[in-house]
Amino acid sequence: LTTGPVCMSHSKAISSSLPGVLSELETPEEFEFVKMRANEMNKYGVWVAGIRKPECIGNSSCQGINALSFSDPFHSDNPTGYLWNPNQPDGTSNDCLVWIMNPDGSCGIDDVP
Repeated sequence: LTTGPVCMSHSKAISSSLPGVLSELETPEEFEFVKMRANEMNKYGVWVAGIRKPECIGNSSCQGINALSFSDPFHSDNPTGYLWNPNQPDGTSNDCLVWIMNPDGSCGIDDVP
């Protein structure tokens, strides 16, 4: 997590990451680390790695992690750190992943435009 602009698009976040890879959430501990750092920095959303595959946009048969592509060459086949918000990912036209703090204080991964 960096202290950059208050609001940045997913593509801008990807291009500004060093060395060009957004963080992936390999484990629940990594999810909790993002939560802790976001709270410390008063952030309500953090882009994370994972982009919906073009063939899965709007395709309800593509579900979960298998519907996404990742840029990190060290990403495992079955990461456990993507702790989804209820009913997410929903497989609509939303194609980027974000860790987000919900209004009720809970948090989770959501797919957003």
